[in-house]
Amino acid sequence: MSFGERLRATRIDRGLSVNRLTELSELGKSTICNLENNTQAMPGGQTVIQLCKVLNVSADYLLGLKPGEQK
Repeated sequence: MSFGERLRATRIDRGLSVNRLTELSELGKSTICNLENNTQAMPGGQTVIQLCKVLNVSADYLLGLKPGEQK
């Protein structure tokens, strides 16, 4: 599973729309869409941190370093 697939699955699991994730993370809608569609390079550390905080998942999970969603 790619970063984008994990991001999308987690967002949906949390009941968040792309627009709501954009608001909560303060990232651009195009950034979220590009990450979910794997059309953008791996995000930088600060972006990963913002997404992890909003989605309440570990960076290891989003980056594919650790299975599951444990924090």
